[in-house]
Amino acid sequence: ALSALLEFGGRQAAAAFAQADDSAALVARCLQAHMDSSSVQARGLAVIGLTALDCGGEEAPLDGGEAPLPPSSRIPEGFEPLLGQPGIELALASLRTHAADAEVSRRALPAIWALLEQSQCGSGWSVNGTLLVPGSIEPVVAAMRAHVDDGQVQRWGVAALWALVRVGGEPAAVAVAEHEGVEAIAAAMSALPQEVEVQERALGAMVAILTQGSIAEAQAVVDQGGMTAMQEALRNHPDHEQVRRWGDAAIELVLDRIPPRSALEGDDADAEAAAVAAAGGGSDEE
Repeated sequence: ALSALLEFGGRQAAAAFAQADDSAALVARCLQAHMDSSSVQARGLAVIGLTALDCGGEEAPLDGGEAPLPPSSRIPEGFEPLLGQPGIELALASLRTHAADAEVSRRALPAIWALLEQSQCGSGWSVNGTLLVPGSIEPVVAAMRAHVDDGQVQRWGVAALWALVRVGGEPAAVAVAEHEGVEAIAAAMSALPQEVEVQERALGAMVAILTQGSIAEAQAVVDQGGMTAMQEALRNHPDHEQVRRWGDAAIELVLDRIPPRSALEGDDADAEAAAVAAAGGGSDEE
């Protein structure tokens, strides 16, 4: 009932929710008390995600730019148990418990994205990036692997990884590479080649990983299939502005970060040089 009210009532419903005594704390306690119930988790996570959007001002921009937020965009009094760091921790706990449940993943991943994006858009929400790594990366990657053909899970999974890396910085980029998150992103792109929102968000996540990471993360993009997936996305969507923007940027970052061939040895050098050259050639096609 709460999720339906928030979905269709928008900020007016969120304001009424905020005025109810201990409303956010009650939802949080419900989620904690019924962690084993996937239906309770899915509906509670929907409340968190919708509340984040309703209380956070304008919708967070996908490209990481600043959205114009009103003065009331800070976490409203009484909502602290659901928004910011506590809300993210609730969503991650639910994902860890119900990784095989697609509906939980469909609700948890956009909630994580919304909470992180609002924290980065001037809303003043406190999210400690250092606390998100390494424990936040694995459940997101596990959910994506468990539901590789589910467009909603993949769309919000890659968006959540993108936001996690933006907030967590280099440690998050390292954790994504170490836990084969790049492979999960590439798998999403390969499984859903015509889903442009998956492609766009996946490429944005690649750019974040490469920007925040080092040579090792660029190498992970090559080794875990990211270059091939990016090349295919550019071929499949040559006229899509954002796909082109993020794809070209990601490939350029890899080409800038990969060590020169002289620093590599033997067959590995030939294979890696061929992969980079092929991907670079794909980015130049019109």
